[in-house]
Amino acid sequence: MRLMLIALITLSLLACKDREQVLQEAEEQGKLQVEKKAQQLKGIGEGLKDKGKQSAQALGEGVGEVLKGAAQGLEKSLHEVKIDAPAELAKKGVKVERAQRQDDPAKGEGVTVYMIFEREYGGNLALKAIDASGNEVGRAVVEVFRNRGDAAYVDFIFDQRTPMTAVDRFALEETDQAPGSEDAGAGAPAPAPADEAAEAAPALPPAHTL
Repeated sequence: MRLMLIALITLSLLACKDREQVLQEAEEQGKLQVEKKAQQLKGIGEGLKDKGKQSAQALGEGVGEVLKGAAQGLEKSLHEVKIDAPAELAKKGVKVERAQRQDDPAKGEGVTVYMIFEREYGGNLALKAIDASGNEVGRAVVEVFRNRGDAAYVDFIFDQRTPMTAVDRFALEETDQAPGSEDAGAGAPAPAPADEAAEAAPALPPAHTL
């Protein structure tokens, strides 16, 4: 009887030990699964972080290029102007490469034209400001003397009353007009001829003698 009791106790102890081992193994398996999930989530997070950096960098570079292009386009639209040059100037070796507006407080508002002189050239050049309706609204005259092979920026400074915002294009041409005479006496009435002035003068009364 005693032997049977000892055997039963031994079997119970063994059964409890096996149960504890099973529970411990299950716990370890659960921990392992949790660690695997955590590592997966960590990997996903790191991947998203790297991708986010790359995407943000790509987006920033793209936005930067767009802003840079927009700034260049805006600067070009604000400063570059269209110049109509006659074929006669080209035959004389005068080439107009580009032109842009300038607003120099020391000089005034005008247009700077870059020219190449393939031949020796001397004369007066007039740059006319033309509005959208084809009307001339301003003019600047410059005296130019250049040797063959020269290249230079030529400044055409307009009268301060010229409505530059209304200008649609500019026309370059040769002229006999002297520089500075394009706005001389602007706004003042033309002087009357000498004979008309004499007729308009009132007659003086005759002198009285004592």
